[in-house]
Amino acid sequence: MKSAPKPPADPARGNNSKTPAAPAEKSISTLAPSQYEALIQLIKEFTGVLETEIQLLGKRDIKSIAELLPRKLRLLSTYQANMKVISANPEVLKSAPVETRAMLKSVSQKLDATATKNAKLLKGALMATKRIVSNVMGSIREETLAKTPSYANTRNPRLARNKYSPTCPAVAIRTSA
Repeated sequence: MKSAPKPPADPARGNNSKTPAAPAEKSISTLAPSQYEALIQLIKEFTGVLETEIQLLGKRDIKSIAELLPRKLRLLSTYQANMKVISANPEVLKSAPVETRAMLKSVSQKLDATATKNAKLLKGALMATKRIVSNVMGSIREETLAKTPSYANTRNPRLARNKYSPTCPAVAIRTSA
């Protein structure tokens, strides 16, 4: 009969197992040149996706924008993870070669400008959509009110205040007890 494997030792309770404890996480102080290049390529690709989305917004091609969204979200997630590592270890950028830092600054500025433009266009498209929906709802509301007399339809003289209406008898509410 085999016994169940033991769970890993909890450092908070004390290390009762004979296996050595895992080494503490080390702070990253430098990246390999290929990692800097990968980061630059990631920023360029993300900027390209945002530029494509800007073009599609201009064409009002909603279907293509929806198809582009998973790629955009994947790149955004990867970019945010990289920026989180770099912000936790600022010495990573300080130890980078001058040319690499200049290139990172350049592509980051382009990404920032593109992201700002993209956000403005998305906000404009959202506001336009909200206005269209509001106008459609207003038209439907007006059409519905015109067909059915109700207290909300103030254009109907039978429903005006202090007028007798056979369809809407007056109701008195006694407020004293």
